[in-house]
Amino acid sequence: MKKEFDIKEIIEGAYYPGVYIIKIKKILNERIQYNDFKEEDWRTFIHEYVHFLQDISTSHGYIYYFHKSQMLNLAVYDIKNSSSDVIELPIQAEKTGIPNASEKQMLLDFYNGDHQYLKFHHINEVKIDYDEVVTKLVIDETDSNNKLFAVNIYYDEGKIYQFGNICILESMAYLIEYHLLEGEQRINEFPYNACEVICTHIYPEILKTPKKIMMLAEMALMHDDCGLFFLGLLDLCAKQHLAELDDKDFREFCIKNIDMSMENFEQYYKEAIEGIDRLFPVGFPYTGLTNMQLKIFLECGHNYRISNKLFIADTFDSPDCTEYFRRLIDLFGLPILIDGNDDYYGMEGTQYIPVADAVLNILTEKLGEGCSLQELCKKSKIGSYEKYRCTNEPWEQCKENEICPVAMYFKGYGIDYKKYKQRNH
Repeated sequence: MKKEFDIKEIIEGAYYPGVYIIKIKKILNERIQYNDFKEEDWRTFIHEYVHFLQDISTSHGYIYYFHKSQMLNLAVYDIKNSSSDVIELPIQAEKTGIPNASEKQMLLDFYNGDHQYLKFHHINEVKIDYDEVVTKLVIDETDSNNKLFAVNIYYDEGKIYQFGNICILESMAYLIEYHLLEGEQRINEFPYNACEVICTHIYPEILKTPKKIMMLAEMALMHDDCGLFFLGLLDLCAKQHLAELDDKDFREFCIKNIDMSMENFEQYYKEAIEGIDRLFPVGFPYTGLTNMQLKIFLECGHNYRISNKLFIADTFDSPDCTEYFRRLIDLFGLPILIDGNDDYYGMEGTQYIPVADAVLNILTEKLGEGCSLQELCKKSKIGSYEKYRCTNEPWEQCKENEICPVAMYFKGYGIDYKKYKQRNH
């Protein structure tokens, strides 16, 4: 799973959260034919499709999407209300003058935990540590009872890996890929083995049944602090010796207790729907259909989650994992799919989904290699595409006769009249 959208890198597979894009190395030759998928193609695709399902049906996915919409909204607000005609980019959340902007980003990063892909030699211990630094930065100092605790994995020689949301997302996808699709076994790899590492040190008996780990992980994704909640669930299982239950009884235990993790699920879902209206205003050209398709994705995920609380973990009950996911694809549809030729495949209304992210990155991140839509614009033969401008000053596209999708947003938000320059770091 990749944090930011950029299709340049050729890899086996990747998922871009909140952008609903699956990138695979396989070349599709103009249409998606599942009959042409080899076993390794299915493994890669299903691993990434699990992340799509996590995005559209869990509190974690909804929180991330709403936060992204808030950050874009804050950046646009700051630009429009600036007395200066020249705006320095990236916009710095802590300097917008808007309360809690940077704190919310910091809290989300804290809950996500570490995400680096790395090998480890051995684990020393798993501890819950009070994070005084982040607490002081994020929590109101008048609220002395509210503290932030990190689940830290101490490994090798004095190194620490924070177990959080990302570890759970990747562990779930890996458990399906390895146990149900005969994927390559990963040994001592973060974040893929992170849930198993936690289980080994808290309740090793549960390792005998991967589905039970999956159910706890899926429950945890319905909470805002997934890492700490997973540890709490695991500790509860250990105290009650629940690994001894068969899968059916263990599932009943999870269903009876899932409400405590879904306490704010409806609120997070409604906020994510509001976020779609911020990121894809219906008054902008071409975004109306995108707005509708995204709401369909989230509505399908929300409704199915309500009626099938642990439907991702239920993959372990299916005699044919691939067929089970084909049924889920029929139900939820496909996100954007980009193949090894960087060719785009998607349902009607999905083609503009990456645009809001590109605008957000331009306004709030270091420009780096430029607008993240460059490869797609070249493929789509956008007439105003010009490498230097799109790499170094994409906002200048607003001056072209044929405006690009990013310029369309600048004009739609009413921030195209400003001048922009890169901030000196």
